[in-house]
Amino acid sequence: MSVQGEVVRGSIVWLKLLPKVGNEQAGYRAAIVLSDGFIRSFSSSKLAFIIPITTKVKNTPFEVPAPTGVDAISLDGQLADRPEISVLEGVALPDHAKSVDLHARNAIVIGRADPGSTFYIRVSDYVKAILA
Repeated sequence: MSVQGEVVRGSIVWLKLLPKVGNEQAGYRAAIVLSDGFIRSFSSSKLAFIIPITTKVKNTPFEVPAPTGVDAISLDGQLADRPEISVLEGVALPDHAKSVDLHARNAIVIGRADPGSTFYIRVSDYVKAILA
């Protein structure tokens, strides 16, 4: 299978983060794409820099809550055979940032966060703070 949908900065993708090692996030989940679409390290690259999202809030220092109310991010869970998913819920985990092959992980674009939104900027700022 290949990537379904257009991958751009802010895309919310549904993908499989398996196999896992140690305390990494795993299983099927949403993730936000921070890279400007695919990372073009070579011509057929399907790598993207993603931040996993979990519904299990643990109140760790780097969690970024998904926006709620009028700012909630709409998702089309039908695309991933998950019709119950209509709004992004939970927290983004910038401390679990990683580059992944979206093609190999059968990623499906199910929504998009505005790269100018407070949510996206906060996630990006946390990643910068961790990496700098």
